[in-house]
Amino acid sequence: MPKYEIDAIRGLVSAAQANSGGIGQIADGLPKDLDQNAFGGMQASKDLSGGVGDFIGSMSDQFARGEMLLNEVASALDRIAQRLEEQEADYGDAVTPREA
Repeated sequence: MPKYEIDAIRGLVSAAQANSGGIGQIADGLPKDLDQNAFGGMQASKDLSGGVGDFIGSMSDQFARGEMLLNEVASALDRIAQRLEEQEADYGDAVTPREA
């Protein structure tokens, strides 16, 4: 029967939870509404502003998605650790953390 390092899994849960908020803050910190005249009043400048605004919107979406995925990873790892702890309680020494 394999042995699992539940403390290491818990450490991964903590790391994922700690970092997900920072990724979400990046998304929150990006400008939401870029002024159409941010690069000047000419049509080409407005087109550039629109392109940059679309790019920023895409980046914001990706960072928000990254935050969500890290939270899902943390939740999945937590469920795994809980299941291993339950098995350890049910089956004793069959599932225990490795000794250093």
